[in-house]
Amino acid sequence: PYRIKDDDILPGLNYTVEESEQVSAIMTDIQTYVDEMTAGFITGKQDFSKWDDYTKTMEKMGLPKYLELAQGAYERMQK
Repeated sequence: PYRIKDDDILPGLNYTVEESEQVSAIMTDIQTYVDEMTAGFITGKQDFSKWDDYTKTMEKMGLPKYLELAQGAYERMQK
């Protein structure tokens, strides 16, 4: 019952060249930050009371723009 069904798997998104450059720039910084903070939350070096700061920092790093680009690429796939 816990098996992932084939239609639940999202295939990779195809970005335009311009989108790909933007996604790469945004996600490089965000992924580094997420990795550091994840380790901090797991080890207890970061307190979960800082969660709102964590999400706000990702927003400042461009997460909304990334989501906009990913949504556009996803919608193109659906056509």
